[in-house]
Amino acid sequence: MAIPEVLVDTINQLSLLETESDNWIDGILEERRPRKRVKPTDDERRTQLEEEFLTPSHAFSTEWLNKLQQYVDAWFLGD
Repeated sequence: MAIPEVLVDTINQLSLLETESDNWIDGILEERRPRKRVKPTDDERRTQLEEEFLTPSHAFSTEWLNKLQQYVDAWFLGD
């Protein structure tokens, strides 16, 4: 049984594509990429959370002051 030439040409092109596409993997080894982010240790996380949530602030945020003002207005002015 003879294979049509179109099929033979297609198979040859596929085998060429496979060998060319295998070269990309070698290029990955030579690529320079940024290092992955190092995860903080438990102690570093604890220190960061303590500073963020447990250390008293020396100033109030605008958002907090606005909420407080609305609360005070509602409480004293009987909104």
